[in-house]
Amino acid sequence: MPSPTAVKRHLALLAIVYPKARRTQEELEVLAQVWGSDLDDLSDQDLDQALRQVRRTCRYFPNPAEILEAHQALAASRPRPPRPAPPPRPKPTEAETARAKAHIARIQAMLRGTAEPRPPDVSGNV
Repeated sequence: MPSPTAVKRHLALLAIVYPKARRTQEELEVLAQVWGSDLDDLSDQDLDQALRQVRRTCRYFPNPAEILEAHQALAASRPRPPRPAPPPRPKPTEAETARAKAHIARIQAMLRGTAEPRPPDVSGNV
């Protein structure tokens, strides 16, 4: 949530940047409360960045929806940190290695056409 001080500072700056809006001090106080509530997902830094973008693109005094839209656009344009590498696979046991080699040998025999038909395995092992 942006601090009340940050919100008031930005509103004062916007009143200067957009003089035609002619906001009174009372209106700015009410806007500070509304913005504090509507922009509660933003940190002070997020608010700074979003309002910097808004001042560059908005022709009129911005509303909270425009500020949130600028924040979302900035967040989407940031590069995401790389995903961590998965943990290394455990080394197969000797029994797993022997079973895999036997399976490969059966497949090779089937490909050569020399394999004996194997009875179905009811244990679920390959």
